[in-house]
Amino acid sequence: SGNNDEGTPLLEVEGQLVQLVGHHGPCNCPHGGTFASVEGSGLMDVRGVPVTLVGHSTVCEKCGRRGTHIQGSGLLDVEK
Repeated sequence: SGNNDEGTPLLEVEGQLVQLVGHHGPCNCPHGGTFASVEGSGLMDVRGVPVTLVGHSTVCEKCGRRGTHIQGSGLLDVEK
């Protein structure tokens, strides 16, 4: 698990910046790695970069372990 550190200043929901593919954040791997968002929406992008949604993949850049986004806004529903 971890937290988003990056988001695009071009889109904000509930006072939080929206995370896009390629954005990073710290993860709780034993070595203290950083995750990268590696999957995004095919229906919504910001200037050509897909928006990351709940359930989309992340990968630890240090050990390669994969994870998923587990929380998001209830105000932005893209793929339902």
